[in-house]
Amino acid sequence: MDSHVYEQEVLRVARYRWPSAEYSGSEMFAGKERDGIFITEDCIHLVECSVSREKAKAEKDLNKLYELYKEYKQRYGEKAVKCWFITLHEPTGDQRTCGKHIKGAPDNLFNLLSFSQFQSKLVDSYQYLQLRELHKFGSIYDPKTGSATAVIEYVEVGLRINGDVEHRSAEYAANSCLTGSRFTLLGEYGAGKSMTLREIYRHLSKSHRQNKTSQFPIYINLRDHQGQSDPSEILERHARIIGFPNPSQLVRAWKAGYVVLLLDGFDEVSSQGLQGAWRRLRDARSASMAGIKRIILESPSSCGIAIAGREHFFDTPEERKKAIGQANGWRDIRLDEFSDKQIAALIRQFNFTGDIPAWVPSRPLLLSTLFGRGLSAGATQKLSVVNDPALGWDLLLDEVCSREARIESGISGENVRAILEALSTLARCKDSGLGPLSTDDIVGAFHTECGFTPTDEALIVLLRLPGLGRDPMAVDEARAFVDVEFADACRAGDFVRFCNNPFDAHHVKRLSETRNVIGGTGISVAASLLERTNFNQGKLTAAIKAIYRQGALVVGATPADLVQLTLRMGLNVAEPIQVSKLLVDKLNIDVIRNDMSNVTFVECYFNNVELDDAVTVDSCPLFKSCLIQELDGRVSIRDLPEGRFPETYIEEFLSSAGTTSATLHLQIPQAAKVLVTILKKLFAQSLGGRKESALYRGLDGMHQSSVGPVLDLLKANGIISKSEKSGDPIWIPVRRLRSRAMAIIASPSTSTDSIMDAARKLK
Repeated sequence: MDSHVYEQEVLRVARYRWPSAEYSGSEMFAGKERDGIFITEDCIHLVECSVSREKAKAEKDLNKLYELYKEYKQRYGEKAVKCWFITLHEPTGDQRTCGKHIKGAPDNLFNLLSFSQFQSKLVDSYQYLQLRELHKFGSIYDPKTGSATAVIEYVEVGLRINGDVEHRSAEYAANSCLTGSRFTLLGEYGAGKSMTLREIYRHLSKSHRQNKTSQFPIYINLRDHQGQSDPSEILERHARIIGFPNPSQLVRAWKAGYVVLLLDGFDEVSSQGLQGAWRRLRDARSASMAGIKRIILESPSSCGIAIAGREHFFDTPEERKKAIGQANGWRDIRLDEFSDKQIAALIRQFNFTGDIPAWVPSRPLLLSTLFGRGLSAGATQKLSVVNDPALGWDLLLDEVCSREARIESGISGENVRAILEALSTLARCKDSGLGPLSTDDIVGAFHTECGFTPTDEALIVLLRLPGLGRDPMAVDEARAFVDVEFADACRAGDFVRFCNNPFDAHHVKRLSETRNVIGGTGISVAASLLERTNFNQGKLTAAIKAIYRQGALVVGATPADLVQLTLRMGLNVAEPIQVSKLLVDKLNIDVIRNDMSNVTFVECYFNNVELDDAVTVDSCPLFKSCLIQELDGRVSIRDLPEGRFPETYIEEFLSSAGTTSATLHLQIPQAAKVLVTILKKLFAQSLGGRKESALYRGLDGMHQSSVGPVLDLLKANGIISKSEKSGDPIWIPVRRLRSRAMAIIASPSTSTDSIMDAARKLK
């Protein structure tokens, strides 16, 4: 610390310790400047301070103090006179003995203290930091043990700060806070907000302990301060929660400007007396922020602040800034999902050294949950739950919902999951499949699943449900799912309940108005859950009969969902079933396991249909007046099963000489052509995975010989992964690498990607 800055800090502490002399400070005496003279009603405090650890400097300063002592003792005989010698670091043994050798000086005249000891009379910051380490930081917990205080290694994510071109570190944010900067950390559930805020805390704590700064961080879990609106009450309750014995000291330190405030979870706070506030959520959010807004507005201008919460908690940035009290000069920090390098760094903490599965999401919380809780006994190379996307997503939903339930003790993780599943079904009834969801929809789902109207604290859970954010297309306060994959996993819930109990009118009614088909992730989760309940051919037939009890006009998307479930579980459709006027993203028809002749699609739109070579007239569904954008597995209309595609228009046959031929005529090596063809099928046409046999279609014998080496190349470089399940192997694209794959597809002749370079060299 600079000596001039240090001297000013000592004087600042002295003025707060002796407030009746708050305008005192340095003075000239006998032609020399003295660091501090503070005259109170009953005592005179004489101060000298030094950054030096040398004995000679201590002797000089103590003699100056003694000269001053004699003068003031004579002048103010009725008052006590105390001498203070304040060192930046702990006084050395030599420095402590200097006072004993000053001739005539009374015993115990000199108070030799380090700056931290002197400051501790204002606030014992070292004790605060020690106690704060023993209390939980926001929503952080060890996914292995569930401990809220375990030491978890931080993986630097690269902070995107508005106004800055380059990514910044947590240390940069911490140092900026020391100069009075103020930040809002924004991200969705599991993005690492609390971990980042704690890393900022650690940098600030380290700097303070090393005497590089007089400021120290106060990290407040805002969830602990429901209904509080007075800043002093917030700070004092925080002190009592962590066991700090002098709560008023934190208030004094905050007002004196010795604090950097770290506020975690603005989306976890509710106000009292807001029953029925779901009908006016903006008012509820504003009322909940009263205490946060006051502590921000009443903080000294030099006080650095960082506050964290979910970006979609508020409807707009303007609402957030107004509710929290953010003035000009605040900067937003947005947390990105993890890169492959960061994912690798994170999972090394769990002793996992295998390949990262293609489907694994790149959000820190989800990764930690999978690799922390999904590790099979004694395994270091494989995670059974991670290698199966369905099991993985089922685990993630349980863990994420249990994490949310910790906020409100009256709601279980099962309740939170059921609410999300109900809302995902309601969202399927909208055109987008993701929303909008009105406040009445959300509260209605809560009431149905929990059996009571939400309390003030339960309202917090509804306001911050994971995966939900403000619907950008809505003019009111409606919500929508912002994570498509998460929403699709949730869609499995109500569908599974229907399949297990298809004659329950409640289940049929809830699904009857759905317009959007469950996607690949949701069907996989549903199949996995149903396998555990021994779902079989007979139960499938019962489900098909149940959807037509009330007539075909009220069945919604359930017939299409049952068809997809049939394909996924290897069952047959023994009863006639009709799918009408729906959009179906991908349909893979494989007669090795399925007979689909009882299925009829009427006026449906398909993005992609894959028709196995062995599908015949006797096993193929009937496509009547449908539109199919891409049909893979056949080369022309004449190649289709006769009579099964009446009045159906097919835009493109992917196995025709059309798309594949154009690639095969490029002036690039053979394996490079095959690479582009495979990348198109895996990344451009579908991200759901393709059977290995489908990757050979459209290629002649010469080019087919390169398929195996190219697949090995892509797998070795982590671009694709191979399904562990038996049968025809399925190759799954790594979704987070889609932009890289599309760049190769866009410029196969000029691409300098290392994968393309390696393919050019394959024989």
